[in-house]
Formats: sequence, structure tokens, C-alpha cells
Amino acid sequence: MSFLSRSYYKPWYALLFSWLLLLSIVPQRCAATPKIGDDILDGELKELFYHVRNSIMEKKPVSVIQEMVLENPFVASKIDDDARSGRTLLHYACEYTPQNSDLIQFLLQQNPSAASNIFRRTGYTPLHAVCEGEPTLQVVQLLVNANPKALTTQDSWGDTPLHMACGNGASLEVIEYLAHQSPETCGIQNKDGETPLDFCKETDQSEDVINLLAKLTPQSDSNDSKMTQQQAHEEL
Repeated sequence: MSFLSRSYYKPWYALLFSWLLLLSIVPQRCAATPKIGDDILDGELKELFYHVRNSIMEKKPVSVIQEMVLENPFVASKIDDDARSGRTLLHYACEYTPQNSDLIQFLLQQNPSAASNIFRRTGYTPLHAVCEGEPTLQVVQLLVNANPKALTTQDSWGDTPLHMACGNGASLEVIEYLAHQSPETCGIQNKDGETPLDFCKETDQSEDVINLLAKLTPQSDSNDSKMTQQQAHEEL
């Protein structure tokens, strides 16, 4: 006799009890299961988040950080509960270890959507954060592939990741990659009317970098826009 056949002959009250017990257990298990995208930090998960974050900031070996994250992979989808922050572990990795492709790739694998997260205080995407710290080309490519829209995302000051790379001494290959992936970014002006080319000139970038951006930046860029802005301020 099959299982279904045997259950058919059970007293009705036993079957009812079994169903009620099942219905009471399933919601509890579902409620206890963290969901990717539910970024609230609490209890042990909060403690784990800050433990991993501090390890990233202290530049501990990737294997150590991986082991901690794998205790509960959902920690990679959480954000710092500081109201002015909103950073994921990926943000911290990009800020403190911009050349560590192994760590950044690992965190992206755990939560690809973290590449689209915005640091509330500055408006930085992880790509902005990494371009502030002289990243390797491999790291930049990982982040662009995970979130191509970050190329044209402007932070609180109107800067794109290309602005950040030009203003912080990124290599020619990184700047060339960013510029060719999104040529229109070369003409984007920040809130001060500055293009990435302006940033290069202000930070004594190499002639190769300046010549590259000069070819891609629209003719009506920085100087004309700055003069227009200055005239507008004088009229006010």
C-alpha cells in the first residue's frame, strides 16, 4: 500500500492536526530566512557585517574575509545602518582595497546588485569609490560589467567615475577604458562646470591622457562653459 493510500485511512482528526502543524511551521521558517535586498541589519547578522567590514578596512587576507562572509552569505547584501552611509561591504572593499580584484570579485559574486548601491553621503557608486584610489584595470572592468550605468552616474558634486579617475592619478589604461566604454562621459560637466579633461589638467596627468581626452571631449566643453558660468555670476 502506497503512502497516499495509507494516509487516506488515517482518522480525519489526525490528518487535520498534521495539516495545522505544517501550516504553523512553514511561515516561521520563511520569516526566519533572510532575503537578498532586505538590507536591515539586526542581531548576529549586524555583528557579522561590522566584523567583516573592519577586516576589510584592516586589509586582512581575502581568505579570512571569504570565510567570514560564507558563514552567512546574506551579509553581502546588507548595508551599513548609519543613516548617512548606506554602504555595502563592496563599497568598503572598493574604498579601502581598490586594487584587490580577488576580494571585489568575490563580493560581487555574493551580491551582484551591490554594484548599483549608492553611498548616501557622497552619491558614490562602488565604481566612484574605486576610481578614487588608483585601481587596477581588472577591478574597474569587474565593476563596469556588473553595473554599466555607473559610468555616467554623477555623485553629489556632479562627478562621474571618469572625473574621479582623472583627478586621482589613475593609469592611462584605466582612463582609456572608462572613456571608450562611455565616450559621452568625456563631455559631462560637474556642478563647477568641469569635465574630466579639466581634472586631468589640474592634476598634472600625462600628456597621453590629456591628448586622449582632448580628442573625445566636445569642443564646447570646459572653458566656454566656465566663461558662461562666470558671466552669469557677474550678472547676478
